[in-house]
Amino acid sequence: MASALNLNSTTGAYLIGVFFEIWLFGFTSLQAWYYVQHYPSDPFRLKGLVALIWCLECLHAAFSCHAAYYWLVLNYLNPEALNVSVWSADSALIIAGVLVFVTHCFFCYRVWAVSGRTYIMPGIIFFLALASFGLDWAVFVLSVREKTFSGFGHAIQVTSSAGLAFKVATDTTIAGSLGFFLHRSKSGIQSTDHLVNKLTFYAINIGCLTSIIDILVLAWSEATSNLIFLALYTVVGNLYSNSLLATLNIRQYARSQVLAEDGTSLQLASMKFSDGVRTTMPGSVTVFQSESRGTIPDLPGGPVFRKGSFTKTKEISTDTETVTA
Repeated sequence: MASALNLNSTTGAYLIGVFFEIWLFGFTSLQAWYYVQHYPSDPFRLKGLVALIWCLECLHAAFSCHAAYYWLVLNYLNPEALNVSVWSADSALIIAGVLVFVTHCFFCYRVWAVSGRTYIMPGIIFFLALASFGLDWAVFVLSVREKTFSGFGHAIQVTSSAGLAFKVATDTTIAGSLGFFLHRSKSGIQSTDHLVNKLTFYAINIGCLTSIIDILVLAWSEATSNLIFLALYTVVGNLYSNSLLATLNIRQYARSQVLAEDGTSLQLASMKFSDGVRTTMPGSVTVFQSESRGTIPDLPGGPVFRKGSFTKTKEISTDTETVTA
């Protein structure tokens, strides 16, 4: 039994996956902290969502570390135990599936919001996400039932590959839908259309990132006959949770980038007040002039501007001059 056991393709690969998982959990914690610091006025449902994501990530990391410790420390000299799937590893798999499903539901809601609250595309996205989540549960059930790596090798590989395929389909549908509906919302006003282009860029890139990772894991699982792909599969949930938090945290950056463009400052050496007193102003005074107004769709993850409206401003500048009484 000991001679037939290949740790490189089972627990060894899993340990490497745990290392990457803990690294990504650090990014999750950093993004959660950033969200708390910069978005205190967000609705309670968004704050609760961030708290849920962080708690699930914490459990996922704890279960993965327990599984690695059980195999590689407690049963270091017990080859038979190394071939048995432990409960914490099974739990980590299903928690990863929950993270992916929650993220998909979040983006499904965003598609519903930017589409004018239609139900066709959100319904398709939800169906794909639900199918992916169901296959994640199937992987969990197979892992619990078979108990050994050698017992569930082929069955779990086929099921997890199907789940990854549905994840790719869900991600690409979300990215395409957001891009289409955001592009359709253009009003022809240059200032608002520029912001829409930025939102489209962020939405498509976030969706493509998770799709590319899923495709890589899927290709690896199909090209090899070992279980190394399971180690990669464990970090998929971390990638999705980080993409969700990134969409929430990017709002302030998108807003500042748009408002900072085409801006200059107005320098005044002195100003005359109503009482006729001349006051010297050595500093800089910024004057904003309204240029245009339009309706901006929500950024995937939350509105860029409160109540969905946006006023593009232009700063006016002059040379320094003195105004006398």
